[in-house]
Amino acid sequence: MKNNIKLFDSYAGFIFNKVYSNFPKCVEINVTSDIQSARESDNTLKIECENISDEEQNIIFTETIFWLTRNGFIDYKTSEPDNRRPIEPMPYRMFYCVELTINGLNLLSSPTPKTFKVNSVGDEVIDSVKKGMYSEAGKVVTRAMFEFALKKFTGEADERK
Repeated sequence: MKNNIKLFDSYAGFIFNKVYSNFPKCVEINVTSDIQSARESDNTLKIECENISDEEQNIIFTETIFWLTRNGFIDYKTSEPDNRRPIEPMPYRMFYCVELTINGLNLLSSPTPKTFKVNSVGDEVIDSVKKGMYSEAGKVVTRAMFEFALKKFTGEADERK
C-alpha cells in the first residue's frame, strides 16, 4: 500500500505538470508512454517501480486519473477503453482531452507555504518536475489537495493578498 501512495504522488505530480503546463489547452495522456517518460525522468520513481508489473503500474496510473477526476481536479472527454469507471480496476491506453477543472486550477494557482521557493503550487510542481523529482511534485500536490479540501470543508476563505 505504501508503494501505491508513492506511485500516486509521482503520477499525480506528472499529470498535474502536464495539464498545468498546457493550460488552457487539453492534452492527451498515453498511459504506457507517460509512465515510461516519468520513470526515465525520476530515479526515485524508477526504483519504486522495479518490483511492480507494468500492468499494475498502469492500473495505479489509471486509478490516479480516476481519483483526480472524481475529486474535481481534472476532467477528460473520453478514454480507451471508452469507459468512465470500470467495476474492476483495469489497464487503460489513452485519456483524451485531459484538462484542469476550476478546482484544479485554483489548487495549482494557490500560494505555497513560505518555505517553498516559488509563488504557487503549480510553479512548485513544474520546478520539481524540471529537476526530475516527480515524487516530490506529487507530495506538494497531495499536501495542497489536503489543505484545499480542508479549506472547502471548514468554509475557510482564500487568504491570498
